[in-house]
Amino acid sequence: MSSDIIYRERLWPGLGFPSFLLFMGASLAIAYDRAYHGQVGLITMLISVAVTVLATWKISQVIEVTTEELRVGKAHIHRRHIGKIAILDAKQTAHALGGGAHGSALTVTRAAIKRSIVVEISDDNDPHPYWQFSTRKPEAVQSALQS
Repeated sequence: MSSDIIYRERLWPGLGFPSFLLFMGASLAIAYDRAYHGQVGLITMLISVAVTVLATWKISQVIEVTTEELRVGKAHIHRRHIGKIAILDAKQTAHALGGGAHGSALTVTRAAIKRSIVVEISDDNDPHPYWQFSTRKPEAVQSALQS
């Protein structure tokens, strides 16, 4: 049984993570270049850029709505177990992640993305009462889940 993708979004980490990795790689490249001369510094820098790109790709999370399920990162649930859907603005998101958070909720957030969506889970076997995740286009996610 095939499931078509209705909505897909990748949540990249903030600029701090790749910037830190590149800074550390550049520092190591300069040190190696000073110590060993020649092409060692350049090779070290190329390796650090490749590691930064790979690490940034690996820690980014994907939100995907298909005809059959919702996937957020590695978590997935069949759409029949999705209850109410709420879109939160920046203030509501901050409250829901702070004092208003449920200890068992599944949360996937990015600090740079101020809006989020809360999806109620109606599956009795799922330990999470709801999923809350950041998204740049919460209306599009809501529309995809309700289609």
